[in-house]
Amino acid sequence: MAHLNAILAAGAALAIAALTAAPAPANAPCISQDVAIPAGGDTVLAGTLTCPDTPVRAVMVMVTGSGPHTRDGVISGAPMFAELAEALAAGGIATLRVDEAGVGESTGPRTEGFFERVPHVAASLAHVRARPEFASVPAGVYGHSEGASLGVQAVADDTNAADFLVLVGAPGADGRTIWVDQQYALLSGQFAHLGEARLDAVRAALGAITDASIAGAREDVFAAVRTLFETLEAPASVYEDGSFDQYAERMAGREMQVFLSHDPVPAFSQVERPVLAVWGELDRQTRPGLNRPGLEAARHEAAEFTAVILEDQDHFFLRGEGLAPGEHRFGAMALAPELPAAILAWLETVLE
Repeated sequence: MAHLNAILAAGAALAIAALTAAPAPANAPCISQDVAIPAGGDTVLAGTLTCPDTPVRAVMVMVTGSGPHTRDGVISGAPMFAELAEALAAGGIATLRVDEAGVGESTGPRTEGFFERVPHVAASLAHVRARPEFASVPAGVYGHSEGASLGVQAVADDTNAADFLVLVGAPGADGRTIWVDQQYALLSGQFAHLGEARLDAVRAALGAITDASIAGAREDVFAAVRTLFETLEAPASVYEDGSFDQYAERMAGREMQVFLSHDPVPAFSQVERPVLAVWGELDRQTRPGLNRPGLEAARHEAAEFTAVILEDQDHFFLRGEGLAPGEHRFGAMALAPELPAAILAWLETVLE
């Protein structure tokens, strides 16, 4: 068995070497291909480079939101990132998208806090910067949701990492504010019959959960979650089938603690590159009314900032035939063409 494992390990190393070896000569055409990107320690990011049939006008590193996600960013059965990459390629934009560490074909440990992914974004940007076929074209970063914060942080850490940023469904407030807002909007709609006083108690319970999570107070998290469930008059079955424990464990975990504690504004204020920020009018995860003002107010004085809100679109910019805007049905969704159209239209002004 040890001998077999050694053979398999050697084969994997050779496969990675084959993907990363023999760089293309300068001015070589961009060829769609799978790539492997060393990203520190045991992490090698497996990804796909998607190229246009026409000359490359720019290249973008695509960053998924809170995971785990493979490179295609599948939502409701739709490969959101893969479809966006193809649409952008039709407009002359090359893209690189990767499986998150420990997911899909990427190696290394799964990340617990999203800051652990910032070096992975930096490694991906460095990879496209180093490819000879992109030597004379601008390089940017596309981030969706939490991925937008990751892209912002990577560029704040190294202003030369990217020439522009496209932020979609981006957080513009601290994680605590965003999470309480989205959860209250969801619950107040589902439990409107409880009345105003009870819904005020729901909001208070949500705030108590986040405060306990940020403080790392596990027992207080569980107590606050129990208060929330009791306020919502949750049936006994949620305690018996593990739903309560699963929810509380997630809120007490490191990943949520980091997210709830994070404020994207300080990093964003350091970004001097042109930024396109796109939200869906129906977005409940990162409401444009809550998140747009923070980014607009914090933008660097030297940075061009463009905000676009697309009508009838939610956080994922997916539409299903015969479905109402914002309605999802697994396997029936496809990327709304309005998103790549907005990105390509903005890039026309940046790349001219």
